[in-house]
Amino acid sequence: MGRFIVAAVLLSACATAKSAPAKQRVEGPVKSIGYAEAIQVGDTIYLSGAIARGETMEEQVRGIFAYYVAMLARFGATLDDVVKETAYTTDIEALKSANPVRLAAYGAHLPAATWVQITRLYSEKAKVEIEMTAVIGSH
Repeated sequence: MGRFIVAAVLLSACATAKSAPAKQRVEGPVKSIGYAEAIQVGDTIYLSGAIARGETMEEQVRGIFAYYVAMLARFGATLDDVVKETAYTTDIEALKSANPVRLAAYGAHLPAATWVQITRLYSEKAKVEIEMTAVIGSH
């Protein structure tokens, strides 16, 4: 009986180790700076902060969301799978004014979100940088 229990425990441990979350890494042009654009662990996708070109906050927000639509598609995900969004901006009032662009991108699904005003971003011309976390199949 004792051998059966030990064997069952060992089989269970092996099955658990084999079913550990898969990790997938997506490298991008930011490799030279030292980070990945996105990392998937199991069903969770961690998307690094993204910026976009544009003169106005609306243009930059629109560009960021277009980028994320394409990036999420690489994982078989959509904006509906986004569960957390963090925005860093140099002008919180302009970001508030650009919120209709963001709302149109998400549609009826809205993730948890945090918006923070800061002095400047890595790129001097950037007005906003947004990062996201998505869970495939969460919505």
